[in-house]
Amino acid sequence: MAPQPSRRAALPAIPRRLQQRATFELLDFVERIALPLDRSMARRSRISHDIPRLRDRKGGKLSYSDWCWLIGILQAEMHRLVDPDQGPTIVDLGCGAGLGAIAATSIVGTDGDYIGLDVRTEDVDFCSKHYAFPTHRFAVLDQKNDFYRADGDSRVTWPIDDNSADMVTAVSVWSHLLEEDARFAFQEASRVLKPGGHILMTTFVTHADTPRPPSPTTSRFHNTSPQRWRFERSLGNGWYTTDWANPPEAAVAMSEASLRSALSDAGLALERIIQGTWSERPGLFFQDIVIARAIDQA
Repeated sequence: MAPQPSRRAALPAIPRRLQQRATFELLDFVERIALPLDRSMARRSRISHDIPRLRDRKGGKLSYSDWCWLIGILQAEMHRLVDPDQGPTIVDLGCGAGLGAIAATSIVGTDGDYIGLDVRTEDVDFCSKHYAFPTHRFAVLDQKNDFYRADGDSRVTWPIDDNSADMVTAVSVWSHLLEEDARFAFQEASRVLKPGGHILMTTFVTHADTPRPPSPTTSRFHNTSPQRWRFERSLGNGWYTTDWANPPEAAVAMSEASLRSALSDAGLALERIIQGTWSERPGLFFQDIVIARAIDQA
C-alpha cells in the first residue's frame, strides 16, 4: 500500500501575500491595545502621541520604532541648523504620512510654520486631518513621478514664496527622482530658502573613490538584503539605479560629484554627508543624510 500523505503535507500552502496581510492586521490590532499604554508612560516627549496607526504609516518605514528613531534624528539636526526661538519656517518635500511633520513640531513651536508637500492627494488629506495644528499646513504638488504618481506635470513650482523658508527637509525624496527632476527640486529649494537656510535630506550617495566592501547576504545594520542596494545600473552623468528598480525612480542614487554639481548649479553648497548604513558601512541612519546651505547670491 502506498504511504498516505501526512495531514501537514495535505494542507494547502498559504500564499506569501496572505501571510503578510495577516501579520499586518495582527500587528495593527496589537498596536491599538499596546500604544495607548506606551503613550501613558511617555514623560519626556509627545512624539508617540502623534505617530499614526500602522495602517496609516507609509513608505519604507512602517515600524513604530523606525518612526521614533528617525524623528529623533531629524529633530536633533533641525535644532542644530535652525533657531527655534525665531519661529522658523520648515518646508517638508514629500511629507508622506507626516514623519517630518512630527519632527518639526517642537522646532517651529507656536510662532513658526511647517508646510508639507506631497504628490499624493491621499497623504495630504490624511496629514491635514491628523496634524491639524495651527502651525502646520499641507499642499498637493500635481507633479508626475513614475514611482509615486502616474499623472501630473513633469515639474511643478512649489506653492512657497521666494526666500521664505529657513529649512527644506526631505526624507527619501531625491532617492526617487531622476536627474532632471532632482535638479529642478534643488532649484526650487534654493528659491524658497532664505540665504543661509539649509536643506536636510536623506538619499543614496555613491562614492566612487571609496572601495565598497563585499556585500554579504545578511546586513549587520538593517533588515533588508545588502544585495538589494547595489546601484550599478547607470542612468548617465553619475546617476544610478538598481537592477530590480522598475521604473528606475523606485531607487535612485547619485555620485557625490554629481550631487555637488547639482547643488552648486542651484546656488546651494554641500556642507556635510552623514554616511548611511545601506552600503554596509557604519552610519547614523539607513540612507545617507545630506546637509546643504543656500548661498547668498546678492
